[in-house]
Amino acid sequence: MLGKLMKYEIKATSRTFLLLYIAVLFLAIVNRIFYSFDFIDRFSSFNVLMNMMVSLFTFFYILMIIALFVAVTIVVIQRFYKNLFGDEGYLMFTLPVKSWQLIVSKMLVAAFWQFISIIVTIISILIMLSQPAVLSAMGYALGEMAEAFATVGFSFQSIIIEIILALVLSLIFFALPLYACIAIGQLWKKHRVLGAFLAYFGMNFAVQTITSAIIGGISVPFLYKIDSLTTAQSFESAFIPYFHTIMLIALGISVLLYVGYFFITKYIIDRKLDLE
Repeated sequence: MLGKLMKYEIKATSRTFLLLYIAVLFLAIVNRIFYSFDFIDRFSSFNVLMNMMVSLFTFFYILMIIALFVAVTIVVIQRFYKNLFGDEGYLMFTLPVKSWQLIVSKMLVAAFWQFISIIVTIISILIMLSQPAVLSAMGYALGEMAEAFATVGFSFQSIIIEIILALVLSLIFFALPLYACIAIGQLWKKHRVLGAFLAYFGMNFAVQTITSAIIGGISVPFLYKIDSLTTAQSFESAFIPYFHTIMLIALGISVLLYVGYFFITKYIIDRKLDLE
């Protein structure tokens, strides 16, 4: 049933995102065409006009990229609120599915569109930069990075893996905090949207405060230790364990928060749901 819910959710949201993806790729192609011209005489009236067009379409492209990721967030919020707490909630909760299936299906579809948006953005950038010199430079840079990754040793490799893991977790579960805030907002008899906004800012403030306090407490000994370091090698030997500790704590806090957001949302839907 989870697969069917996801298929329905993708179908319901695909039109919006496909149009945005087409717009992003179209602007990337237009910019690539403009970038292929070499406007040597910048003071001629034609070239001044063309340079203005290049700047204008580059600006439109940047706006479209911003709009794409803003749209992902808006659609994630709108679909969750409308389907579960709006008029469609009566229909959704008559389906033979568990509340966790509803939450997980929407979370995974949100992650899916976020991932596709990132891929489309990367493709559009590659389209705009698809010149032999640029591609050659990019290939060389990637080769250097791969070689550096193979030679820096396990410590740095594990740091890169930890960073990638943190990014993957944030990609998959980025919608859960939004869902939890929307659910908390439903506890208000009136002004539920306002309640969701206040929950969002309140939860973020609390999380940032607690996280900063924990990381700050760990960082103090390291900062004191820096004063006694005399060589780059000694700094490296001190920094790597410190960074590992920070990343593991950050990952642990993130996992706990995501679990908490999920169960807050599930509890409110199961025990406190009021569609009136």
